[in-house]
Amino acid sequence: MDECLANWTIVASEQLKEELMDRLRHKAKAPYRWLRQFRIRFERIILVAVTKETRRVNVRDLKDLHVVNAALSENCEFIVTGDKDLLEINHFNGTQIITSNEFLNLIA
Repeated sequence: MDECLANWTIVASEQLKEELMDRLRHKAKAPYRWLRQFRIRFERIILVAVTKETRRVNVRDLKDLHVVNAALSENCEFIVTGDKDLLEINHFNGTQIITSNEFLNLIA
């Protein structure tokens, strides 16, 4: 993670951040204090993209559109994901969609 933070900016959509917080709160039953600290740290190391416009990209699952729009709004080189619907796109507008293993191989 330190290698990644030193050389890359990590971007997440607001929707992805809220989904993560919701799962930690409801499924993992994380305590409120821990959640608050986690959110502060998350926002300190990850740029949460504010996307004002939604661009239409040919995605199979429309629920993934927020990820693509966050990447577009911040001019990301990569989307690193395990989502098969996104991986099927492979690339768009100069953004490559790759797995975490592919990303690790690139930066190693």
